[in-house]
This record gives sequence, structure tokens and C-alpha cells, in this order.
Amino acid sequence: MAGPCRLAILALAAALGSGPLAAQATATAAPEALVAESAETAPATDAVDVAELKRLSVAWMEALEKKDEATLRALMAPEYALTSPGVLEEILLEEWIGNAVGMNWSRPRYEAFRVRVSGDHAVVSSRFHFRVSPIPFGLDSGLVDTWERREGHWKVTGRYLGQSDTQERLRYLQGFATALLLWGAKAAWGKLARVRRARRENLA
Repeated sequence: MAGPCRLAILALAAALGSGPLAAQATATAAPEALVAESAETAPATDAVDVAELKRLSVAWMEALEKKDEATLRALMAPEYALTSPGVLEEILLEEWIGNAVGMNWSRPRYEAFRVRVSGDHAVVSSRFHFRVSPIPFGLDSGLVDTWERREGHWKVTGRYLGQSDTQERLRYLQGFATALLLWGAKAAWGKLARVRRARRENLA
């Protein structure tokens, strides 16, 4: 069985629709407000579009939580792709939906929510927090979503995964655990060497 650190990293990817752990995560979702009170929107852009994109972003993640595939498809463009800096592979629409609706998660929440609109194109950036079983603690990721207005309706065309505070902490913990393991192995080897040396001295 994978350790908590490994499971958390896989859950972080799966919860955003990009990993095979989707089939393993089985927590009961509890609906709650997705956008934190401290959420912000960027100035100097159309207030109506900002409000609509904020509403649609929340509706998108609510549909994910509820496994509402019809709403997911209505909000997402056919060419939707999930990408991450430094990773060549893209997760396309069908795979994203397959992974996303295959898991249950809870406590979704946006922070630092910002919207910038340029005509029929928009960029929505945020930090996203959520929980996934069997991980006993919350996960997070920076997100940048791209939207395009088509025939009067906004569609999300892509999502870019940013920095995750959770992943940074997990990497630190993994490194610390590895160091402890090596230290323990060294200590055990030293003890074994002392026992062998004592036996040789007794036989001499």
C-alpha cells in the first residue's frame, strides 16, 4: 500500500482530473461555499463578465463534486486540455471527465480568485483547496483557467496547474522520512558490526 505522502500527491492530481487515483478516492462530498470571503477580482475589466465567470467557475467545480457530467460537458470546450509546467503530456476532455467523475471529494474552496477579461477571452486564476479520501489532510493547487465566449456562452478551454503548497510540504516530508530511514539503516548496521566484533573477541 502506498504511504500517505505518495497517496496525497496522487490524490492532488486525480482531484483535478489528471490522475489514475480517481477510481480509488471514495470520500462523501459535503457541499459548501466554493469561494472564500477573501476572494478578489482584478479591476479594469467588465464587471458583468467578471461576475459571470466567477459564477461559472464555481458551477464547474460544483458539477465536479456532484458528478454532473452533463453540466461539465456544457461548460467545457471540446478541445479542453489540462496541462502543467514542465510536463509534455496533456489531459484531454474525455480523460479529464473520466477521471474527475470517478472520485468523491469534499470541502472545495477557491482563494485569491481573480478574473481578467479581454473581449471574448478570459483568464481566471485562483488557489483551490479540497479534501480527498483516504488523505487525512487538505490539498491545494494554484490554477489558471482559460475561457472563451462562443455564441454568447463562456466555455473553459484549458486549465494550467500551478504551485501546490501541499506538494512542497510532502516533498519535504518524503525527504525527511528518507533521511530517517537511512539513519536507521546505518544505526542498525553499526549495531550488527559491534555484535559481530564482540563475538569474534569472545572466540579469540
